[in-house]
Parts: sequence; structure tokens; C-alpha cells
Amino acid sequence: MRVPGVDGYDVSDAGGVRSLDRSIETVRGPRRLRGRVLRPYDDGHGYLAVTLSGRIVRVHALVLTAFVGPRPPGAQTCHDNGVRADNRLRNLAWCTPTENVADQLRHGTHAHARRTVCPRGHTTTDRRNLVAAQARRGRRSCLACDRARSRVRSLRRAGVPYDLAAVASTYLAEILAVPEPERGAAA
Repeated sequence: MRVPGVDGYDVSDAGGVRSLDRSIETVRGPRRLRGRVLRPYDDGHGYLAVTLSGRIVRVHALVLTAFVGPRPPGAQTCHDNGVRADNRLRNLAWCTPTENVADQLRHGTHAHARRTVCPRGHTTTDRRNLVAAQARRGRRSCLACDRARSRVRSLRRAGVPYDLAAVASTYLAEILAVPEPERGAAA
């Protein structure tokens, strides 16, 4: 199927992109160029991309635009199996950002959901050490470091010397000293 908006290219429902036979003008006269299958490359984020008429375009967007229609306002591409390089039409859909994050959480491909430690090495697999509002959204932020940053701001304003890592470790010890409530128990 032809790529909408870009002349001279076809895309397949399996995610293949090819240029079409064409004729170009040169100083020696017209020259015929044979079409070829384009080799997609990783765009640095795990998605496959190709260059069409000097523009870098992700293959999944080409497939959906050609076979489903133009991207709805605010929509994102959702890979149903969680593999960013799988650009088959049956694996792709337009979705809202919320649906896309839920899909990433379901597949375990969401960057924050995979995180098991914070930058200071504190565990984020223990529910007691997660910032509650972010944990509900599927993110894993260290509660001890969050409290330490808040405390350090007040120490900085007061002119008191501080060590963020030491303050965070103190908070972590306090957080983990409190026993975890049993599931289903009234809080």
C-alpha cells in the first residue's frame, strides 16, 4: 500500500518499506532508478525507522497511517505484544497515552516499572518505600530519597551542612522499620 503523504514509497502490513521505480532528471538526461526494499534501523529508542525523502519516519507510524488511517489527535502507537521492533499491522493500534502506559505496564516494558533500586541504591520493590501517588501510576520513586530532598531544602535554607545520601539512608531505615500492613487489612 502507498505511504500517504510521501510519494514513491510502499509499505506492507508486515512492516516492510520499499521505494518504487522512478525516473529522475540529471545533467545527462533522465535516469531510471529501480525500487528497492529499505533497510530499517534502530532510532535509538528501540523503534525501527527509515528515511523517506530526507525525513526520518518510524515504521510503525507508516504501517498504521497506510492501513488504518491518519493518527487521531493526541494518539500514540501501541505495540500489543510489547516488542517495539514488531511492526506487523496486527500488532499495532492507535491509543491514548493512558492506554499506552497501561499496555507498557502489562508487558513490563515501562522504564519506571522495571526499576528495582533508586539512584542511591535504595530498594523500590518494597511497597513501603514507594511514593504512594507515583506507585498508583505505575512508577517507582524512592520515598526515602523524596523525604530526604524535602529535608535537605530546609537544611540548606538554614545554612546547616548536610549529606543527602546520609539523610536518605536514615529515612530508609525508619521506613523499613515499620512493619508492612497485611493485604486486605483495614488501615
